[in-house]
Amino acid sequence: MKPFVSVIIPTFGGNASLKNAIDSVLCQSYDNFEIIVVDDNDPKSKGRAVTENLMKKYENEIQVIYVKHEKNKNGAAARNTGAKIAKGTYIAFLDDDDQFLPNKIKRQVEYLEKHSEHGAVYCWRYQGGALVKSTLEGDLSKEILDLSFTPCTPSIMMRMSYYREINGFDESFERHQDFELLLRFFRKYTIGVVKEPLVMIIGNSVNNQVQGKNAVALKKQFLSIFQNTINELDKKNKGFKKRVWAVHYAALAITLTVKGHFLLLVQTYIHEGYKGGLLFWKKYLGRLVEISKYQVTKRRK
Repeated sequence: MKPFVSVIIPTFGGNASLKNAIDSVLCQSYDNFEIIVVDDNDPKSKGRAVTENLMKKYENEIQVIYVKHEKNKNGAAARNTGAKIAKGTYIAFLDDDDQFLPNKIKRQVEYLEKHSEHGAVYCWRYQGGALVKSTLEGDLSKEILDLSFTPCTPSIMMRMSYYREINGFDESFERHQDFELLLRFFRKYTIGVVKEPLVMIIGNSVNNQVQGKNAVALKKQFLSIFQNTINELDKKNKGFKKRVWAVHYAALAITLTVKGHFLLLVQTYIHEGYKGGLLFWKKYLGRLVEISKYQVTKRRK
């Protein structure tokens, strides 16, 4: 008997792309799975009405389960809601604006069945018109913390028992939910890789990103929780801590700049960003130049 797989799809905003996400799972070359769609829209919102209408198409599809939150929570909560009722030996996640390629489940189940030393497996992905790939295996804490590589959530399949053992996603995180989950996972387990692209990261127009002061607070929360891990890695890799602060706060500074939060930008640099040293400025100014070049090219077109 093939292992049973649970695919959790959280949805918010009434995205028409949800249909493509669901269909990409139904079209898998592997057939022993369930799809749990978790509607995280407020019951009285337009997003809920649109999603309910879209889900009518799947009322007679026995592999699709539709669950509605009683209020808007967040993506982490929606994934945990799906996991609580999931029956799979393995669990996978798909955002409502992305798609699995046809062999995604099959290849990852085959890998985990052969590699008992790993608690999860990720795959390569198409994102932004490019192939994102890596051969890294094992504990990827260092790569996640310095943002040099992260296996995005839709690219991962995990052993369900391990997911439940680490208590799933931390619902207090409105940002970096995937980072936080993986860093806790790597305290006990390791990850393998299927070296082929099996996911398409597409995105849509819905913006549910945390902004302003909340983004600053969540960044500080994330880095403080994993301070011990950062310090341990810094002992083995001199300058690692400074690099972590530089890349994280440079990325946050770009967001604050684009959104016009200039006073908050200065305050954030004075309190935290400066810890990244000159590398902060290299990352920040480099990204600003990239954005400026893109805007000029866009205007010319």
